Amino acid sequence: MPLLMFACPSTGRKFASGIHTDERSLASVAQMPVTLQCPLCGKTHRVTAKSGSFEEAAPARPVPRYGRNKRSPGEPGRDARAWLHSKEAGT
Repeated sequence: MPLLMFACPSTGRKFASGIHTDERSLASVAQMPVTLQCPLCGKTHRVTAKSGSFEEAAPARPVPRYGRNKRSPGEPGRDARAWLHSKEAGT
């Protein structure tokens, strides 16, 4: 089954959505909102299903993550914590 592609509004490049469907099924949900985490810019995009296409896309490179340790989403990495601490201490 074909893979549905969407264009990133920030970069203009197409990326694979991970949604496998066909044209007939897509037509039946054309107005359905789709929320996607974009691998190109890292933002969340809200689009309609009909704005997708079945075109080929260049493989998307993941958005880089900063810091070297495992952490909860939104928690700064070790390097960021050290930097923030040095700023608070005035060094």
